[in-house]
Amino acid sequence: MPPGGHTACMATQTKQPRHYEDMSTPQLQQAHARLLRAREELRHDLEGVLGPDETGPDQVAAARAEIAHVAALLRPMAPFIGRAVAPWPAEEERLHLYALPDTCGDHCCEGGPLADELDRQQQILPQHRDLIAPVPARWRHITIGRLDQATEDEAALLADAIGQWVERLTNPPVKALMVPMVTEHGVLLDEGPPDPWRRPPGWSWESSLEGMAALLRTGAEAASIEGPDLPTRVHSPHSFHLATAYCHTAGTGRALADRIGRTRVVVPVHVRSLALVWVSQDPAVPAYTWRSVAEWDLTGQG
Repeated sequence: MPPGGHTACMATQTKQPRHYEDMSTPQLQQAHARLLRAREELRHDLEGVLGPDETGPDQVAAARAEIAHVAALLRPMAPFIGRAVAPWPAEEERLHLYALPDTCGDHCCEGGPLADELDRQQQILPQHRDLIAPVPARWRHITIGRLDQATEDEAALLADAIGQWVERLTNPPVKALMVPMVTEHGVLLDEGPPDPWRRPPGWSWESSLEGMAALLRTGAEAASIEGPDLPTRVHSPHSFHLATAYCHTAGTGRALADRIGRTRVVVPVHVRSLALVWVSQDPAVPAYTWRSVAEWDLTGQG
């Protein structure tokens, strides 16, 4: 085992003691309540769990994944565009900062944990096309943030400012620990809300998605982008995630949720590049596509 107790390009998997798909709704509700109580007990003992034990972040992520899995079994799925997010006006583009995932992780081997998880999902997602639309590989992304009501001139200024700050990053690659789950609007790998107790060993601001979000805010300020209520023009998601499928038709996602969440996998997701892009929304697919303003390689291979 390498120094620090980590094995390269491996995901942590824990088989659930039982599956939930055959439980009744009252049984699922009881299981959900039990898991929520267990999570609170875990939080009360965080110092013990996350002290010298480097598996602490994996334990917390696995517990959160199981809770999300049971919650997904309790609720029906609904279309992502039109319910979770409002449809955009036709032909509108919005300026976003995206982190583009690296399926090889830290380039130590062929494939990697993320590639393995995506391969696993590719065996599952096509069987549920009546409910969801898989995200094509070229459009997979992690939304870092957006600048509302941006102009082409502001996009150019922001790209220049971010470019200067990207060069100052001292600790790439950017990495996050994510878990696969089904929500009421799709399938994704989710990092969860920022939590200082759940940061993996070796975590640094410069090598985190949180740091990338701060880079967007800093870039907007450095570029002297102004306008009414600038702070409210810059937005980042509540939790960073990598969507692998969007729901397009309302229905029960119980079978899908059970298959995706049957094993609680903690996947290290590395960022290949950071991209400032003009994003278009296609509610019919549903899908998001984009055209690039600027892209910065974070692997050291560019």
